Formats: sequence, C-alpha cells, structure tokens
Amino acid sequence: MPLRGVKPRVEIYTHDRFEELLSGLCEAFPRRAQGKTSLAYLSEHLGCLDAKTIVVEPKYIDRYYLEDFTAYYVKCFYPYERECVRLHFFSHVFTQEWLIELVRGGPNADIDIEVLQGSYLGFIVVKPLPDSIIGRTCLKYYQEPNSCFPAVRDYKACLFGIPLNVRNTLGFQEQDKVASACATSALWSAFQATGCLWQHSLPSPIEITRAAASNCSVRSRPIPNADGLTLEQMAHAIQSVGLEPYYVYLDKTDVLLYAVYSYVTCKIPVILIFEIRARQGGKQDLSPVGFHAVVVIGYRFSAPKVAESPELDSASIQFRSMQIDMLYVHDDQVGPYAEMPLVIEDATWYLKTSWGSGNAKYADVRAYPHALLIPLYHKIRIPYSMIYEKIVEFDGWLLSLKEISPILSSGRPVWDIQLTEANTYKEDMRKTALASDRKQDLLFDSFPRFLWRASAIVNGQPVMNILFDATDIPSGQFVLEVYAYENELQDFLDIAMRDEVFRRTPMGQGLGVIYSRLRHGDGAV
Repeated sequence: MPLRGVKPRVEIYTHDRFEELLSGLCEAFPRRAQGKTSLAYLSEHLGCLDAKTIVVEPKYIDRYYLEDFTAYYVKCFYPYERECVRLHFFSHVFTQEWLIELVRGGPNADIDIEVLQGSYLGFIVVKPLPDSIIGRTCLKYYQEPNSCFPAVRDYKACLFGIPLNVRNTLGFQEQDKVASACATSALWSAFQATGCLWQHSLPSPIEITRAAASNCSVRSRPIPNADGLTLEQMAHAIQSVGLEPYYVYLDKTDVLLYAVYSYVTCKIPVILIFEIRARQGGKQDLSPVGFHAVVVIGYRFSAPKVAESPELDSASIQFRSMQIDMLYVHDDQVGPYAEMPLVIEDATWYLKTSWGSGNAKYADVRAYPHALLIPLYHKIRIPYSMIYEKIVEFDGWLLSLKEISPILSSGRPVWDIQLTEANTYKEDMRKTALASDRKQDLLFDSFPRFLWRASAIVNGQPVMNILFDATDIPSGQFVLEVYAYENELQDFLDIAMRDEVFRRTPMGQGLGVIYSRLRHGDGAV
C-alpha cells in the first residue's frame, strides 16, 4: 500500500500540492478524485485560513480508525494497513531543516516552538482506504462577520514531541459506508462535543453503528453500513452513551431557528435531518434524492447583534433567533463548517447545500429540513418549546400595558432565549451593569445546574432577565427569577405583578411565587 514508506517531511502548501499529496497517499484517489466535493472544500477552507506549510507525520495510529480496522478491515482478504498519515497545517512558512533543528532542541528552540504553536491551524488524518480517506479532521474555522460557533472544543496534538493545540474546533470525518454512513458521522461529531461537556465515552464510528442497530429493527445487515440509520436507531445510539434523545419535528422555519439557537448556544450540537431535492436529468421540477444528516455547530446573524427593537405595532413577538440566516454544519459529504444559507421564497423555505455539487447529475440542490435530534444530559428536562410559550405569554402581557410600561417606551423587546449552566450564568452576571446589591443576591443564590435564560433586549441593550429551572418537571413552577437592570423598570414590574388577570395565568402564577419570595422571604403567593 502507498502509505508504507512515507517519511516525515515539510511541504509548502498550495492547492495543487495538497491534491498531489493526497493522491500519493491513496492509490485509488486519482481515479475517484474527480467530483469529490470534500477535497475541493478542504482545500478552499485551508486557503481561507492562510495555510502556508504542511508537515507530513507518517505511521500515525488513530484510535477511531484502529477500532474500525480491528472490527472490519483486518478481516478482509486485501491487506489494508493499520497505520494512517496525519497532515499538520501551519500559517507560518518554514523549511524541513528548520523543523529538524527545532526537534533536535537547537539554541532557539523555545522561541521557535512558540512560533510553531501560534501558527497551528489543525490536522487531517488520512486513512489507508481506497476512497473515503479523510479521517479525523480538526481544523480551525474561518470567522465571518456575525458568525458564531458555540458547539466547539479544544483538541491536543503532539508533533515529534512538540505539544500543539487546535482551539475552538470540532472533530469531523467522512463516512466510508462500511463503519459509518452520514448519520453515524453526524453522531460521531456530536459526541465529540457532548463527551467534552458531560464526560461520556467517545465511541468510534463502527461502535456507534453497532449500538444503533442493537435492539432495533434493521432492514439489512448493519455493517457494512451502506443504507444509513433510521431516526429510531440514531436515538438508540444517543442512549448508548448515557444521553437522552430529544426529537423536534420541523414544520416551520421559526421552530428550526428557535431550537438550533437555544441549544447550540449552550455548546450542544444538534443533528439536522433533511430531505434532499434536486433537478435531475435536465428536468425543471425538483425530485426527491433522499434523506441526509448533518450536525449543526454554529450560525450567522443577518444583522449586527446590537439591533434596533421593532415598533410596538409589530404583528408578532420578536426573537433573536429569527435573525439567523445561515447554519454552519459538519457535512460528511462536503466538509467541516459547511454553509447552509436559509432561503424563503414563494411561501416556502429551504436550506441551500453543497451536497452533490461535484456531481453533474444534480442541479439546484435544496435541503428541506425534516427533524432535529438533540443529544441531551438527562437533567435537562424542560424543553425550549415550554420556555417559548411562557415568553409569548409574558410578552403579550407587557404589550397590554404598553401605555404605562417603561420597558416599551423605546420599542418592543427582542427576546433572547438560551440554555445555560449555572456557573456560566454567574460568570456572565459578574460582568453586567446590574445594581451591586441585586447582583450580589443573584451570585450568592443557589441555582440548578441547567437554566433557561430569557433576556429582553431593547435597542440592543438587555433590560430584564427571566430565569427558568431547566431541571424541573413540566407541571412544576419552574420560574426561578425575574429582574430588571433599571430601578424604574423593577418598580414597574413589582406594581404590575398585582394585575389580577395576569396573576391567574400559569406564567403569572410562577412569577407571583418569585415576587412574593423576594418581597417576603418565603414562597407564599
């Protein structure tokens, strides 16, 4: 096999050299490179990161490939290799002689190591397979204006004894249709994030496929995994690592954006399942191609975060999440951080996708979202939909008092709803302009581990927060705190809570408990 005999070396990065390097590492790659979207995408991504140098690290043992290898490839008649090659990318230009001197511990080694670490862009593991050669990939993302990538983590690497870090990224790899299909690859990337959050095991693709198929009905043999996974099987794979699957059916645009924003801001990746439709064979009508799964790790806002609040006569409640116009996904058929812009036209909506862009068979490829599958820690019990309903109720109450409400004097509030952890909330709270005594009370108070935080924003500035207990039961009084940043608004809320009509609503009852406790020191209404 071509990977045998590969030696450590330094290469100057160019698009052509990158393609030649991959071609040399996989004997079947030149025959199948034409139309392979992932190669062109990775090359473009590295170009955006200003990659200058490649270091080839041979004989690399990748845990995830090794587990797939021992479970399947080692039993093949063809002698597939167990060792991979890892390619490291840097934005600093250096030579092989410079790197050798650094490894040997030359006189400027400490300074040069800092230069190497500061210019590190990440790595790609090249698997010794005939086609799906892109293994575990950890590359930095390219930051665009108004884009956010919350569902990321840090990775460590060691190059010839030199410690390196890839900060704020998430592992990606291609499907190989043996150990994994698209759903398995999406689950693998999602578990890379949730494993860091909640310390569960990080299964390999073949372990995910086996867990998904166990105790679930299958149409055919699970391995090789050419047919993909059903939603039931994906949910079972989530349960196999100790998490709970939360299913969201996507019938409207706002449901997609609410759910993605609410959970991804808490660093929880969400798995998006959509139907692909395209024009095929020169036909004008869109026809179904199949279903595909990707993992959402970020989003882009269509306007700056400091946005003017809408007028009071706006027809509906305003949410921060509705300003999202782009999702960033790990798509195993495209690459990491792939863009999926939101398109609304002719009373329909869909996402654009680069899936199949290198295939002349398809034209005008569109993704029609079907469902979200979200891996959650078992203590996150209150779903975003219940918080959404509470805020709609509260917003309507505020609007009914617009003649006397100081919160509505400058415009209608935009609601920013996020899932967060208590420690993260308190870290943010320390940086706010809240009155010192109120801030102290909140910081000294005890909170459940997971919170829903709904912030009312007017003219780009938060004016009040409502906290909900995300670990409570749906029938419980899970409103924890409500407070304003200005004394005038706080006084208004105290008075307005005496409104009998609102106090009889579920939201009013929950807030009444909080206000009573704040005023009297007990939980009596």
